[in-house]
Amino acid sequence: MIVFVLIAVAIVISIFTLNSYYNAIKEDIKHRLYTHHLQEVNELIEKFAGKLPKNDLVTVLQKKPVLLDQLNSFIELLTGSKYKHFFVVTKDERGFVILLDGGKEHFLEPFEPMDSKVWEQVYSSQRAKVLQEDLKGVWYTYLKPIVADGKTVALVTVDFAIDEQKMIIEILHRFDAVLHSFQIFGLFLFALVVVMIVLDRKRFLQLQQQSAQIAKMNEELQERIRQEVQKSRQKDKQLLLQSRLAQMGEMINMIAHQWRQPLSAISGLTTTLSLKAEMGKMDRIELLESTKKISDITQYLSKTIEDFRNFYKTNKYKEETSLDKIVQDTVGLVKNEIESKGVQLRLDLNAPQKIKTYSNELKQVLLNLIKNALDVIEERKIERGVIIILTEPNKIVVKDNAGGVPKEFIDKVFDPYFSTKRKNGTGIGLYMSKTIVDKHCKGELSLYNDSEGAVFEIKLPKESDEAS
Repeated sequence: MIVFVLIAVAIVISIFTLNSYYNAIKEDIKHRLYTHHLQEVNELIEKFAGKLPKNDLVTVLQKKPVLLDQLNSFIELLTGSKYKHFFVVTKDERGFVILLDGGKEHFLEPFEPMDSKVWEQVYSSQRAKVLQEDLKGVWYTYLKPIVADGKTVALVTVDFAIDEQKMIIEILHRFDAVLHSFQIFGLFLFALVVVMIVLDRKRFLQLQQQSAQIAKMNEELQERIRQEVQKSRQKDKQLLLQSRLAQMGEMINMIAHQWRQPLSAISGLTTTLSLKAEMGKMDRIELLESTKKISDITQYLSKTIEDFRNFYKTNKYKEETSLDKIVQDTVGLVKNEIESKGVQLRLDLNAPQKIKTYSNELKQVLLNLIKNALDVIEERKIERGVIIILTEPNKIVVKDNAGGVPKEFIDKVFDPYFSTKRKNGTGIGLYMSKTIVDKHCKGELSLYNDSEGAVFEIKLPKESDEAS
């Protein structure tokens, strides 16, 4: 139990450490993208400021309507999805007035900004300033003073959007949800361990109290009962612990195989984006492609978690599905693990017809049969291990090339607590699989050997047979 507690604590610490590291990377990406956008807008304003007259700006624009039209046309071309507003203001006795805004109708009209104190401060201090326009941080306002002969002659204002940063932030937020799910899983695991310890402690105290009462009646009888109870309790505890550890270990192992490659891909993409943003070599098309890849990967990771969560649900009602889909869904959970062990998986699916059955229970049975075949191939060190899954109407067949079950054991494999495995065998998996197929699904799970290995056959009743 102490070892199990330490494992649970280590998992929780690892999950929260990963979350902290991820948050640091996320903030660094946001900062680099923001700096890149700010530099781009500043260069645009500097380029535009070079087109403005240096002295007597108002007078020159009044006397040269052609120049006024050219500057307004330049602003009108810039205005769009990225630059929401682009205009130039100056000050006279009335306060701020508009010089350029993409049209001629507002020339020298009074202008009252929302935060006039900040605008006055930028105008007088001759220092540029960035204002955040919305709570989500997508729109920003950049105020840039134009200075000639030591005096501020105009104020260039640009409302600009950071769409790429918004897109990446949305993707990172989706990944936040995935990490949050991992945190919940870690806390749940830790809470489960604590509950198990409390329950075991409570049970121990109850047994101790009962033993004390029996001791008053007969010391010899109490000693014999205590010994038998202790043996029985220890046996039950060991079986229960083995079963729980096996189920949890298999689930964590399958998730690890499914997540290892996608997480490496995300790490590589984010590192590449960070380096290119730092060197100023960010390509918009490449950025969009990379962010789309990250989005696709995070959706795959989210779907993987959802698949495992749905897989371990117990259906109370039959649902419409097909045997081909049941096989495909189950194989998707263990395909990476099978391939990592060098075992070849062959599918021969011939049952696309819709049937009504307890799909999750059948998936658990199928998963158990696949895992058994994989364990036997690994235990017997078969060099070219093969697992074949065949479907026919109302039938699923799982077979391997590991040599089969010894004849003296073939009639006992479905008995509770009987196992042919040399290690890690509880003898519960096939017994529960037989119970699910025969009693719950009203079918039949059978075993026989062919020339290459063991053959497990799941036969389900036809709807007409079940109705009768």
